[in-house]
Amino acid sequence: MIITLSNRKRGKDVMPLEVNILGYNHKQETIDRPRGMSLYQWFYCERGSGALTVDDQRMVIREKQGFLLHPHVTHTYRPLSDDWTVHFVGFKGPMCATLLMQLGMYDSGAYYFSDPDFFRDRIADMFHLYMRDRQDHNGIAAACFHLLLGLSERISQVEHIGTYNANPIVDRAISAIERRYMEPLSIEDIAAEAGVSNEYLCSLFKKTVGQTVHHFLTVTRIVNARLQLLQFPDRPIADIATDCGFRSASHFCSVFRKHSGSTPAKYRQTANISDLHN
Repeated sequence: MIITLSNRKRGKDVMPLEVNILGYNHKQETIDRPRGMSLYQWFYCERGSGALTVDDQRMVIREKQGFLLHPHVTHTYRPLSDDWTVHFVGFKGPMCATLLMQLGMYDSGAYYFSDPDFFRDRIADMFHLYMRDRQDHNGIAAACFHLLLGLSERISQVEHIGTYNANPIVDRAISAIERRYMEPLSIEDIAAEAGVSNEYLCSLFKKTVGQTVHHFLTVTRIVNARLQLLQFPDRPIADIATDCGFRSASHFCSVFRKHSGSTPAKYRQTANISDLHN
């Protein structure tokens, strides 16, 4: 469900913060905005997964993750699964830039949510306020302000996999990796989904992305493993290894140590949510 709110002015002055659009349990379609929007936008992924590209930086958005978009930032987002469902709010006003800077929301991009219920509940509150009184702009703005204040303590920016210039063949290959990294995925499988030969894909991928297909697949698995180690501190490492596409726990530990500088167990003991920035 999406609600678009009409702007309200007080005399000649716009409200310092006003909500312009709300989305709740919205099955997200593909959006491509070369010039961005005039709004700030916060999204939270309730189900499924999607791909976000911001200024040529590509990120995958999964459950318990979301993303922030600043005004006039080039962006594209599209579903990677049929059930990609999001909640979101779009807002603007003269106080927004200063407020977001003070709250540490400096960058457009993907974020991890340590308390998913908080975002969902605040969006639901704004929907209830709107349904009760569609003219209660002050109440909805106050609820959005509460959302931003609380959200600042519940988010951490997620690292992105890489930056590259768009290419449809490479896009298809990366989409295959993002959707199937948990499988025993081969170069042949990825090339087949991209619709080209193995040799052509490997050459084009390295030229476009600056790394090999195999390295990109490995880093994708490591990034998702790091996230699971932090999200699910009691989950067996062997299960995480399997879920992230590694052939065994020992193989996972070896690759993880090479890329992260420590074993998965040590990383889990010493890391915290802020380490997702690194």
